[in-house]
Amino acid sequence: FFSRLCRNDLGKFTEYEYISPCGKEMNFVRPADTPICFNELRGDDLVYGEVIRQPFIPESLHFCVDTERLYHPLNSHKRLGNVLCLVSSHLAIKLSATFEPMEESPSEIGFRYNEILYALNMTSINERQKEREEAEG
Repeated sequence: FFSRLCRNDLGKFTEYEYISPCGKEMNFVRPADTPICFNELRGDDLVYGEVIRQPFIPESLHFCVDTERLYHPLNSHKRLGNVLCLVSSHLAIKLSATFEPMEESPSEIGFRYNEILYALNMTSINERQKEREEAEG
C-alpha cells in the first residue's frame, strides 16, 4: 500500500490528496496531516513500518510553530517525490530531549545528534501549504 502511494492526479475525487493503486482497485487517501509518519530512527534512517526508509538529515528537521509537530522531508520514495512527513509523537519526544538554545542566537532552538548541535528549522502551516502547492506543480 505505502510503497505505491502517490499524489492523486486522476482529476476525480480531488478531496483525496493521495492514491494507492492495488490491482484493479484504487485506494483514495486523505491523511489527517501527512501521508507518511516516521515512527522510528534506526541508525541514521527514519523508518515507517518496514517499507519506507529515509536517511535522517538533521539539518532538514522542521518544527511547525502552529501545530508544535516535527517534520522531516521524504525524498527516497519514488512515487511521492519530496514531501514533508510527520515525525511521530513518540520519536519527537526522544529527539526533543536534546533540544537546547543555539549558542549564536539563544532565541533559536537547536538539537543534538551524534554530539553535533543542529539548528531546528521553524515553519508554519502557511509555509507548509505553499510547499505542497509548489510540489504539485
